[in-house]
Amino acid sequence: MRRTIGILLALTACAGPETSSDEAATSATIVEPLAAEGPSAEELEQERIAREYPMEATVRLFQAAVKARPSRDAETIGFIRRGVTVRARSTDAGEGCKEGWLELHPEGFFCRGFDVIVGEELPEDQRDLTPPRRHDDLPYDYYFVTLEDAPVMRRKPNPKEREAVVHWLSRLRHHRRLGDEKKLERFLADALPDEPSKPRFVDRLLARGYYVSSPKGLPPEGRLIRNAQGEYLLADTLKKVDASELRGVELGGEIQLPFGFVTRPVRPLRVIRDEGGVRFEEDPDEEPLPRYAHLPGAKPTVLVGDFLVHELADGRVLKDWFAGVAEKIDPPFKVKDDEVWIHVDIGEQTLVLYRGKTPFFATLVSTGVDGHDTPQGLFRIEKKFVGRTMNDVSPDTPKGDRYRIEDVPFTQYFQGSYALHAAFWHDRFGTRRSHGCVNLSPHDARVVFESTSPALHDGWFGTYADGKRVLGTRVYITP
Repeated sequence: MRRTIGILLALTACAGPETSSDEAATSATIVEPLAAEGPSAEELEQERIAREYPMEATVRLFQAAVKARPSRDAETIGFIRRGVTVRARSTDAGEGCKEGWLELHPEGFFCRGFDVIVGEELPEDQRDLTPPRRHDDLPYDYYFVTLEDAPVMRRKPNPKEREAVVHWLSRLRHHRRLGDEKKLERFLADALPDEPSKPRFVDRLLARGYYVSSPKGLPPEGRLIRNAQGEYLLADTLKKVDASELRGVELGGEIQLPFGFVTRPVRPLRVIRDEGGVRFEEDPDEEPLPRYAHLPGAKPTVLVGDFLVHELADGRVLKDWFAGVAEKIDPPFKVKDDEVWIHVDIGEQTLVLYRGKTPFFATLVSTGVDGHDTPQGLFRIEKKFVGRTMNDVSPDTPKGDRYRIEDVPFTQYFQGSYALHAAFWHDRFGTRRSHGCVNLSPHDARVVFESTSPALHDGWFGTYADGKRVLGTRVYITP
């Protein structure tokens, strides 16, 4: 935390002509020393918190639930991930915790010894598993699983054990290629003679196309990579992901709605009207506008000839599938001047953040494809997480449609499993791509996440809006 340090400046007097004692008595100037700068309001607040919550408790579980009361049966009001240190104090209240409950600042309870440790360090093999970087566009590093049957290992294998894993995988892939399902089942059950058994420290296998999260900046350990849970994977089964660089626009001043974004590279068209009707011409020598180029002053769609188009500020047009234009709307409910709310326009694939009736941020999104439609209507954010693992690995789901993505960044649920969240695995914002959620670029998902309620306490990984303790931000989704 940045702190202001008071600096006492020393004053030195310059020598001048000599004067008599009488002159000195009447003309001397008394210079008062500058007072030292006192503690800032922030420093005083931190000192108060340290007095009232004198313990520093470090979360030891991968993800610990913060309880509303000192009881295992109490409502969960949030989550904190391993390695985060929080201010706490002892309490005699509560039940079901052998070493006693700790009351956290600013709210909630942890079980000492189970959820957190006090005055101790994490085990050595966990100290490099740093907490997520909540204020980065991506809180973790993310990897794409490039090979089928990527093994996840509970502990770090030594070189000999690693070679045993590689050999077992080669035999597994051999049996998959043969296509004999019964023989494959026997191999996986360690029931084939003269075949290696699965190493006991291999916990599970990941399919190609899954995504793995890893502590930010954690370098590979030889030919191994650790995930956020502390497990080990073979580095040659993973490829690091580069996320979209799309950034929405902050609105205000000369930048106002309507505001457009190019959704795929395109040359603007001139509208030519003659006796033959309406036709469009492009300048073949002009460089195409790149994906996500800004279109200030672009207008909502109008019908020109047989095509829906967006008119640009210079009078040229883009056919509607080449741009998404965010428009200003009136709130469909009574809104306070300082209330933040969200409008998602499915038709234009845009999102706008409002404060009261004033829009302050706009960007592109990707909503659900046909058959996985994003719900429409008025909702509230129910819960939010810095990262949330999403998956559909059911045997009933066709193999090509199964997915698992660890710690999807900045996830905010607004109805059941439907959420606003970052999508680092594609770069086609402005087009429908999702299974029903509202996808944003990592940067824009973080902007929205930090603007909404419930607010996340420092160090917390997730929290809930229960409608009593706190209300979630409203989300208005239109066709």
